[in-house]
Amino acid sequence: MTINIPLADIMAILPELIVIGAACLVLALDPITPPSRRDWLAWLSVAALAACAYLTMSRMGTSVSAFSDLVILDPFSGFWKLLLYGVTGFTILLSLPYLKAERINLGEYYGFILLSLAGMMVMVSAADLLTIYLGMELMSLSLYILAGFKRFEARSLEASAKYFVLGAFSSGMLLYGISLLYGASGSTRLSAIAVAVSARGLDDPMLTLAMVLLSVGFGFKIAAVPFHMWMPDVTDVGEPSWPSRRRPPASPPSCASSWRGWGD
Repeated sequence: MTINIPLADIMAILPELIVIGAACLVLALDPITPPSRRDWLAWLSVAALAACAYLTMSRMGTSVSAFSDLVILDPFSGFWKLLLYGVTGFTILLSLPYLKAERINLGEYYGFILLSLAGMMVMVSAADLLTIYLGMELMSLSLYILAGFKRFEARSLEASAKYFVLGAFSSGMLLYGISLLYGASGSTRLSAIAVAVSARGLDDPMLTLAMVLLSVGFGFKIAAVPFHMWMPDVTDVGEPSWPSRRRPPASPPSCASSWRGWGD
């Protein structure tokens, strides 16, 4: 069976493809790049972010959907993507001296940063709960690895293990909530769920339980009280760069996804 993907859909996710391609290129070049020239991989990553920022800014005035309305490109998603590009570039540049000082100046760091960014970009453009979930898992898997990037420190490995276990638990809660919403609304599209919630109201026990489970899943990702127990280990011990210690890494895309859902 041949699957034909329209060119317009491919162009709609071109920034995500550039980020993923740059991440794969960085990971492929890392083993053959001399340690003295690994800064080039950081600048390659920044160049990819600059290209994505240009593409995103050129589309800020348009609003289109792709992949059967699973992905939406509009000024809302464009704003969040530009914010994520800036934060990611800032993190990469400020990590350069830190990685050298800690003797963990490895190119794979930049690759996983970019893969995490790709997941965040998918989340802010998603119009479907399963698409949001896929983006969240791509982001989270990269962050689990980055939390244990100091492989020679037991505390870093412990932080990564705790983050992984608690992240898997929250992902399960999120999927359970999505399944209940699907049962109540017959769809995982945000627009269809909004219609079902408006029609049935939150007095419906199934919808209430689904919303609670979704709140738990997203609450963990943004380290909202009382789901912030993973923050001290991961941000103070596991994170390999000081810029990423100052915030929950998943906060911007999780908030953007939540706001789009409430807006619909």
